Amino acid sequence: KYIEAQTTFQSILVIDNTNVKASVAIKELAEYQAAVAGQSPELKKIAKQKEISRADVAVLFVTELPLDKIFRSSPRKNAISFSSSDGGVMGKKEEEAPASPVIATDVPDTHWARSFIEEALQKGIIEKYPDGSYRPEEKVNRAEFARLIEHFLVKAWDDKGLETQYFGSVSPFADVLNTSPIFNSIMTVSTRGIMPGHEDGTFGPLNAVTGAESLNIIRNMKAKF
Repeated sequence: KYIEAQTTFQSILVIDNTNVKASVAIKELAEYQAAVAGQSPELKKIAKQKEISRADVAVLFVTELPLDKIFRSSPRKNAISFSSSDGGVMGKKEEEAPASPVIATDVPDTHWARSFIEEALQKGIIEKYPDGSYRPEEKVNRAEFARLIEHFLVKAWDDKGLETQYFGSVSPFADVLNTSPIFNSIMTVSTRGIMPGHEDGTFGPLNAVTGAESLNIIRNMKAKF
């Protein structure tokens, strides 16, 4: 009943145009409707969530982005496998990597997103933790989502320089120091229009990423390819 809800919140603003809760609700409903337009049931389910998880991110990357096209058109013919948190070796060609299971230790066969997580790990677009886990149910805030997107862009464009591109730059966000470890990631996504900051001059790095917001962000990124 999203349309009915939107109409109700709009009637509240007619009575009280300073009602912040109603304004936020209308914005969220509009964002959701834009996100789910023409989407599959799986993605519609993600769009309804107030917070996305690492499992959701794998699903979004694998289903929404043209991975075969992106990696086929990589700038270099022999794309390298970058250092990963599970002990991968930077500079080794992918075909030279030793054959080993890529699925994480905490993603059982019955997990709903196992196939998506496995594909994301195989292509190196998302990394495991040093202990071999993926932590599929771990929530992803805006800073972490920015970091995951930056890692994807580094892999897709085969450009390690993206990870240090904004070192020494002045931060345009009141809540992000240029000495923060996530500063470069935030600048990478915000300057490219993939994941912009807020109107009040903040980025909200610790804020949750809603399902609808994540779908619209992935669409912004998809347009870059």
